[in-house]
Amino acid sequence: MTKRENEEAHVVHEEAIPEGLHFLVALLNTRYGRQKRLHDAWPDRAAMERWLREQGLITAEVVVAEGEYRRAIDLREALRQGLRRSSHDATTSAEALETINHIARHTLLKVQFTGPTQARLVPESGGVDGVLARAVGDVYTAMWTGLWARLKVCQNDACGKAFYDGSRNHAGVWCSTRTCGNRMHARTYRQQKKRNGSA
Repeated sequence: MTKRENEEAHVVHEEAIPEGLHFLVALLNTRYGRQKRLHDAWPDRAAMERWLREQGLITAEVVVAEGEYRRAIDLREALRQGLRRSSHDATTSAEALETINHIARHTLLKVQFTGPTQARLVPESGGVDGVLARAVGDVYTAMWTGLWARLKVCQNDACGKAFYDGSRNHAGVWCSTRTCGNRMHARTYRQQKKRNGSA
């Protein structure tokens, strides 16, 4: 494989996110990046409550409790940890799995048939519990359909944004080739130039 072919194998072809992943990607990306590039849509309970209302996930009269806020954060971070691990070796950490399983045990889900050959898990409850149940159900469905394997976290550590890998060989590692891809190539070039200069 040539150098160009090797680089192209790790490029994300930015295609539309499949319908079944829109909610998960939005939830996962309520926090990503770090330091000056940190994006955090849920810095506190009130902010998460506003976000859920803006997304049409809870009604106006629902008030998010502190415990619900913590559970939502715990599930999001456990799922992100799972994606971070799976982008390397397809193995999630025991701690992340334990968190996901703990929250999943307290969700109410039912099967909804959406077509002659299609079905999905949907929440039976409303409020934040319903949001968490939807997340768990969508993860299960994504795993069953094979879409979960294409959901990844950008390997630019300063970014960490969740993205759908639409590349044909499933080898994408960056959320965007124009931003993170270019930054990582430039960083690699600078490091290589520095090594060659000190040799």
